[in-house]
Amino acid sequence: MSWSRRAVLAASASALGVLAAAGPTRRRRLIVVLADGGWDVSYVFDPKPGLATVEGPEVDRDPGDRGDVEALQTFSGLTVQVNEARRPAVSAFFEAWAHRCAVVNGIFVGSIGHHLARVRMLTGIASSHPGPDLAQIVGASHASGVAVGCVDLSGFSSPGPLAATSIGVGARSQLASLLDPAAPIPRPAGLPSERSWIPDAADLDALTSYHHDRLALLPPGPGAADLGVALERAEALRDRSDTLTSILQPGRAPTLPGQIDLAVALLAEELCHTVFLDTAEGWDTHSDTVSQHGLFDRTFTQLDRLVRGLRSASLLDDTLVVVLSEMTRAPVRNVQGGKDHWPHTSALLIGGGTVGGQVLGHTDPWLQALPIDLQTGLPDPGGVRLDHASFLAGLLERLDVDPGAWIPGVQPWRGAC
Repeated sequence: MSWSRRAVLAASASALGVLAAAGPTRRRRLIVVLADGGWDVSYVFDPKPGLATVEGPEVDRDPGDRGDVEALQTFSGLTVQVNEARRPAVSAFFEAWAHRCAVVNGIFVGSIGHHLARVRMLTGIASSHPGPDLAQIVGASHASGVAVGCVDLSGFSSPGPLAATSIGVGARSQLASLLDPAAPIPRPAGLPSERSWIPDAADLDALTSYHHDRLALLPPGPGAADLGVALERAEALRDRSDTLTSILQPGRAPTLPGQIDLAVALLAEELCHTVFLDTAEGWDTHSDTVSQHGLFDRTFTQLDRLVRGLRSASLLDDTLVVVLSEMTRAPVRNVQGGKDHWPHTSALLIGGGTVGGQVLGHTDPWLQALPIDLQTGLPDPGGVRLDHASFLAGLLERLDVDPGAWIPGVQPWRGAC
């Protein structure tokens, strides 16, 4: 899809308010957490015990381990699959936070390719050419009063035409070197040490002058507006960069705990409006479905860290956390003992006005999405199948963004509100 000039200019106009005071109404913040690779929803969110059509986590049970017991458990009205021996962090998380969570099952993605499915789940657009994703759109739409709209700590976020309102830390925390003049830019392995360069104040002044000279030469239009916004935001971010540089270590990939602590700090200090995270786990288990136990256990350990951090910073009520994966695993195992791709998925919503204790959406005995009422999120034979576009449109609407500007002609899903 090619983005309309109106949509791009609208986002740019919103972004130009970087130095303006925030309005009287506090918009909901957003944190997106991506489980890239395709999680197996039957392990937690969409259990199918006793069905011959779905080989859930019970098929991996160790008969010699009496503690290895799969069970359905209900927390504050929300029923999930648990295993105290292999996934204790899952039950611990929902014991503490189910009243702030809603599970959404049966989101139809319509693709089994990682790239296309990821684009669809993050942007709502059925295209292989990524435009701006949920975090970028919301960040740009509510960028007034913050240094940048969206901070990408994962490397998976796609800014599209909204790059002027966002930043990425880089795969090895390169951003810290750009923000701190005293920090050396890490050298590639094998490069002689004398090639290392640390910019001094004169270098930075020269670069700033060069960019402002470029801006003066550009004709009026979107390009000039974007460059002007980017320069304003870069200067604002550099003036308030202590939070970023105190946690990021140049030359090292950000860990998930580090990403979480940084995300909470960035929102608490109003440096940005949205943050994009990645679980940093290998969910694409074509040959080892048993590893999904550990993947879920480690991920929910860190989700607990995130929610506790938001609560401690008094951010949980007005920050929506969306945890999702671009697809799920097939209902049955393949000959290698793993599971292949399946074009349906689930999402976990936490905080930010979520009506907790709910499981919304529905799937059949083959883990395929069934019709629901888009207004309530509840199963409805006369309804429609929840797809990625309606799901994302509903999240945009909930976050005070007009979904029609980004996903035209789509009826928003309004569950969990």
